[in-house]
Formats: sequence, structure tokens, C-alpha cells
Amino acid sequence: MGEICVPARIESWNTVYEMICAKLRPCGCREEILEKIGIAVEELFTNIVSYAYEEPGGQVWVETKVAKDPLRAVIHLTDKGRDFDPFSKADPDFGVPFEKRPVGGLGIYMVKKFMDRAEYERRDGCNIVTVEKRLDGPRKPGD
Repeated sequence: MGEICVPARIESWNTVYEMICAKLRPCGCREEILEKIGIAVEELFTNIVSYAYEEPGGQVWVETKVAKDPLRAVIHLTDKGRDFDPFSKADPDFGVPFEKRPVGGLGIYMVKKFMDRAEYERRDGCNIVTVEKRLDGPRKPGD
């Protein structure tokens, strides 16, 4: 199973993560790569839970695929919440002292650094976030 629909609640994260692991471990995904994927997808999932829906009761669809040439994980998170592109905000300015930086943005910055591709689209009344991470090939710095 590489698809799941869960309530947009933090308590659903463990179910989502178990599904991702069940899909990627049999493909030989190294644990350190799986950990980075988990951190990135958890950040995106938490943003959906926290901001997508005004009222409780929303849902999040998560689809995990393994693509080839090159071998990579492709994960889509879809919700029917308010229109929001998590990648539209500028990256944090690390030249500014921490206490003077605006709050927010570090989690999405980590998503962009940990994943090879991170994209957003609004289609048919849905937010669709797609992230991709290579599972094979030589180790890159940070992997």
C-alpha cells in the first residue's frame, strides 16, 4: 500500500510515517535517507494539520511512489484546505541574528535542503505538495 487518507490531525502522523517506511524500506532505502524524508514530510504534514482547515474534520491524502531511473521516492500530500503554497516564502536570512529573524520558515527550509525536489500546485480545489528524494547513487553531502 502506498496511498493513505487520514484525518488532518497530528495523531495521524505515525500512520503516515509507517506507510512511507513500508513502501521505501523494501527498495533498499538507507535509514539516514528515510529519516530525512520523514523529517521533511512530517513538517509538510504538520503545516497542513495546523493551517489548511478552519474547522476540524479535514483530511490529508498521502501517496508514496518509488520511481526508477534514477531510483527515487516521490511523495504527494494533498488536502482540500485553503490555498497555501508553503514554498512561496523566502528562505531565512542566516546573516541576520537569530533573535532578529521573523518567526517561521526554518521547517520549510529544511524540507528544501533535505529533498531533491519540492513543489506545490493548486489543482481542482486541492493543495498538492510533491517532494522527491533519490534513493540510489553516491552519497551526497548531508545524506
